[in-house]
Amino acid sequence: MSWCRKHYPCQKAKRLEIRSESIGCLGNAYVFFQDYTQAETTLQQAAKLARENQVWTAEAVSLSGLSTLYVTQGNTRKQLEIQLQSVENARKQDKHEEALALINLASAYATVGDDQKAVEVFQQALIAVRQIDLAKVLPNLREEVLTVESHVLTGLILSYRVLGEFDRGLTTAQDLYRRAQTLHRPDLEAWALIQLAASYNDFNNFSQAVTVSQQALTAARQVKGKRPDLEAQALETLSDAYSKQNNYALAEKAAQQSLMVARQLEDPLLEKNALAQFSQIYNKQGNYPKALEYAQEQLAVVQRQSCKTLKF
Repeated sequence: MSWCRKHYPCQKAKRLEIRSESIGCLGNAYVFFQDYTQAETTLQQAAKLARENQVWTAEAVSLSGLSTLYVTQGNTRKQLEIQLQSVENARKQDKHEEALALINLASAYATVGDDQKAVEVFQQALIAVRQIDLAKVLPNLREEVLTVESHVLTGLILSYRVLGEFDRGLTTAQDLYRRAQTLHRPDLEAWALIQLAASYNDFNNFSQAVTVSQQALTAARQVKGKRPDLEAQALETLSDAYSKQNNYALAEKAAQQSLMVARQLEDPLLEKNALAQFSQIYNKQGNYPKALEYAQEQLAVVQRQSCKTLKF
């Protein structure tokens, strides 16, 4: 009898965890089948049950489902509310979960155009992830922690660029590159070099942007099997640097290579960016009919992708 009394609270907690997780899974199924009203009700019920019984991991799953639901519906107000709840939930777990939740919240702010708020939240995420004592983390999880930090730095770079804070963007890009080297991750090094080259472009240091873009392209081609998209992005950055140097022949050549890779990968975002680069090159040269031609091609890619997204 004493054994039952001793273990009953643990058994009860486990049952509650399973129940809340099951309800959460049901809610996610409703999202999949586009029964959004039932999905919202079910996921809110699951989150409430988990929160009342302090089953934080189960609450996190339900909040994630609600966030996905509101993104699908385009309800940014409710999505932000859920992301804020997710941060509160994560803070009851550990710094790693807190950093991930803050990244999602910052990304949500960036999506709605509030980049100043995004920067503030990314900075909170950076503080959280750097508070993790790597000496106490299992060796196989240290890379994950450093990768999360790299994601935060990338978010900061992109937000600084939108805000026109190019000096802070460059400093952060340099920090990202150092982190990538620490991780010994060639794919992350290539990505960091792309961001660094773009930052030099922002600063009008085009010769340095060309040099770093070429380094990024070499690094990207070495990891082509793992991240084939990086080659197209490095070529796009290189094309932009050449264009800003008024070296249009090399700018067109890099843009053409970027477009070819994008189409081989059947990646509409990369294709759209390459076409936009062509449009900018011809616009700078005063060849407006050609610039318009590529702008129309770019629009066609966007419309084609929108049609695919709307198909159920």
